Amino acid sequence: MKQPAISVIIPMYNAVRYITHCIDGLLAQTFTDIEIIVVDDCSSDGSAALVKERYDGNEKVILLQQEKNGGPAPARNTGMKKACGEYITFVDCDDALVPDALEKLYTAAKDTQAEVVHTTGCLMPMAEPMPDDLFSVAKDDLLVNIQDQQAPTAVSFASDDMQTRVEDWLLHKYQGNVWGKLFLRKFLEEHDLHFADLKLSEDQIFCFSCLLFAKRYVQIPEQLNIYRIASDSLSRGAKTPAYMEKVLRATFTASSEIVSVMKRAPFFAAHPEYIERINAYTQNSMERLYIRPSYTRTDNEAMKADPKLHALWEEFFGDNGPFVESTFYGLHDLQPEVPDFLGEMNTVAFWKKVKAGEIKL
Repeated sequence: MKQPAISVIIPMYNAVRYITHCIDGLLAQTFTDIEIIVVDDCSSDGSAALVKERYDGNEKVILLQQEKNGGPAPARNTGMKKACGEYITFVDCDDALVPDALEKLYTAAKDTQAEVVHTTGCLMPMAEPMPDDLFSVAKDDLLVNIQDQQAPTAVSFASDDMQTRVEDWLLHKYQGNVWGKLFLRKFLEEHDLHFADLKLSEDQIFCFSCLLFAKRYVQIPEQLNIYRIASDSLSRGAKTPAYMEKVLRATFTASSEIVSVMKRAPFFAAHPEYIERINAYTQNSMERLYIRPSYTRTDNEAMKADPKLHALWEEFFGDNGPFVESTFYGLHDLQPEVPDFLGEMNTVAFWKKVKAGEIKL
């Protein structure tokens, strides 16, 4: 079997409602020179059996099985190791692509010889209730969501000046979602770029790494990914100490991961001041999007008495753990409750207000 042009990697966990719609949509793309690598992350709902039965004998669909549940990051890494395509792209199992998405991404990559092709946003369905098959949503019920600040209206290359690229990242001119992008596989392998083993923000660190190491990084003014609004988002409602442990572990680990990435890039050896700026930007993002909205929605007494949380502080801060933990609780107890912005973004009502002009992004 000849090398496919594009490997599409799909991490899958308990997606029996959506996965066949996702795969069928990829098989129906106008660009057909692809392989689809589905990485089952120990689903318990029959997802893997469904994929195996439905696509048995289809050489374009490859099913891989993780040994243990680890989340999207390890699953994507497994898919990358198996991928044979000249290029790699990532799709979530409950999302979809517009019919000519892969064609547009591949054409842009070849025309520009870019190592990374970055689209400027996504399409979000406005239908309620949300259909299992996003391809069934009428065009009038799709909302264009531009996540990049000052998104270009034409093909645009990232600056050759690394300081400009880093400043643009700090200004959020390059969103860090992994979907809607095409990566040259040889580029990823040469720079050993993979996903950090995190439960949150692993795609942000991966995309930042790609921005740092790519010689040719191009943005195209296309919205190709149809993103499912997850009305039952895990980021909403009451929280548990276990969720706070997950958020804090991801925050602490993200700091060391992104510093490790920067130490590999020559720019930061000459500009060490940016290491602290990027690290602070990452930490502040985690604080604003995850920690503060979750803190006031968690039973404080249960959180402060949780042995796993106590152990977490000691794991990362050693003998200083109790002091850091006490300081953290003291500071956050003084802060007022803040809106759960990510949770609100995962509701149809929020996006209806955006479409009506009642909310400005």
